[in-house]
Amino acid sequence: MGKIDKSNFRDMTSKELEQLIKETQKRIQQHNFNIEQISKGCLEFFDLCDKAIAQTEKELQDFQKLLKKYDKN
Repeated sequence: MGKIDKSNFRDMTSKELEQLIKETQKRIQQHNFNIEQISKGCLEFFDLCDKAIAQTEKELQDFQKLLKKYDKN
């Protein structure tokens, strides 16, 4: 339908308005779906980040233990 300004609404029939409402609802649903997918992707990404940080911290602790062991010698 293109860009609609307020003056165009007066000239629209009820059927055209109903179609506009349906199209708008469809776009809103698509945007909501996109937002859900982005949110899900972000949560998965942050979960992977948390796991990587935990693994790095464990490796750092292991390395520090190894350094202490060799420092004693």
